[in-house]
Amino acid sequence: PILRDFVTVIPDPAERINHIRSASLSNRFAFATVATVACALIFALTLAHVRSDRALYSVALKWQETVLQAVVSKMNSAGFDDAVQAVVGDRTTLPYPVQFKIVASDNSSVGTPAQKLIRQEVRALVVAGQSSGRVAPPNQDVLLVFRSLADGRIAAAQVRRSDVLSGAASWLPTLAFVLLVAIAAAMMVTKVISGDVLRSVSSLRETAVVMASGDLRKGRISDADDEVGELWRAFESLSDGFRATVIGLSNSADRFDSTAVEIANVADGVTDASEQQVRRIQQASELMVSINSQVMEVAGAAQNLNISIEDSSSSILELGAAGDEL
Repeated sequence: PILRDFVTVIPDPAERINHIRSASLSNRFAFATVATVACALIFALTLAHVRSDRALYSVALKWQETVLQAVVSKMNSAGFDDAVQAVVGDRTTLPYPVQFKIVASDNSSVGTPAQKLIRQEVRALVVAGQSSGRVAPPNQDVLLVFRSLADGRIAAAQVRRSDVLSGAASWLPTLAFVLLVAIAAAMMVTKVISGDVLRSVSSLRETAVVMASGDLRKGRISDADDEVGELWRAFESLSDGFRATVIGLSNSADRFDSTAVEIANVADGVTDASEQQVRRIQQASELMVSINSQVMEVAGAAQNLNISIEDSSSSILELGAAGDEL
C-alpha cells in the first residue's frame, strides 16, 4: 500500500527512481538462491549434527554398560575400587573421562539438586524392577548407566555429555567450510543463470529505448526457447504491430497532406472567383449609379420640356384667340 500511494503521488518513473532505490534483479536472484541453499544446508547440517550427537551418546552409553558389566563381574573377587582399577587401568587411555561410583538408593538429601534428581530417577527405575538401565536427562550434562549389585547397592558409571562431544567440536570448522563452499557455488550458479536473463532483459530494454527514439527498424532477434525467448517473441510481435501501425499512419498522413493541398488549391480558385465576382458586382453597382444619374438628368430634361410644351400650348391658344378676334 505504501508503494502504491507513492506511485500515486509521484507518477513519473524517472522522478520516482530518485527517491526509491530497489534491489537489482541479479541481487534479488542471488539472495533468493543463496538464502534457499543456505537454509536447506543449515537445516541438513543441524539435523545431521543432532543425529550424530545422539549416535555418539548411544555409543558412549553402550561403552559405559560394557565397562560397568566388567567391573561388576570383577567385584566377585575384589572390592568396588579394586575392580574398577583392574578393569580400567590407566584412565588416560579411555575415550572419555568416566566416573565410577556407588549410587545411594534411598532418598538421601546429600549432593546437588542435579545429583538428587538422578538418584531419584535411578531409584524409580530400580523400584520398577529394572536391575540395570540408562539415565540421560536431556537438560543435564550427564550420561549415566547403573547396575544393581547382589547386596542391594547400585553401581554406576557416568560421563559428561560435553566430554563425549569434545571430539565432535572439531567438525564445526569443516561444517562452516562446507557451508561457505555451498554458498559460493550457489552464487556462481546464480550469476550464470541471472547473467543470461539479464543480458536478454538488457537487450530488450535497449530495443525498447531505440524504438522510443523513433528508430523502427528490426533489432536483435532472440532464438531462446525458454520464457525469455517467449518474451522476446511477444515483444517482436508487438514491435511488428506497432511498426505496421506507424507505417499506416504515415501513409494516411501523406494522403491527408495531398488532399489538403488539393483542397487548398480549390480554395484558392474559389477565392479568386469570389474576388472576380466582387469586382464585377462593384462595377455593376458603379454602372447602376451612373445610369441612375443619367436617368435623373433625362427626367429633369423631360420635365423642362414638359414645361416648355405647356408654355408653347398657352402661346398657341393665345395666338388662336388673337386670330379669332382678327
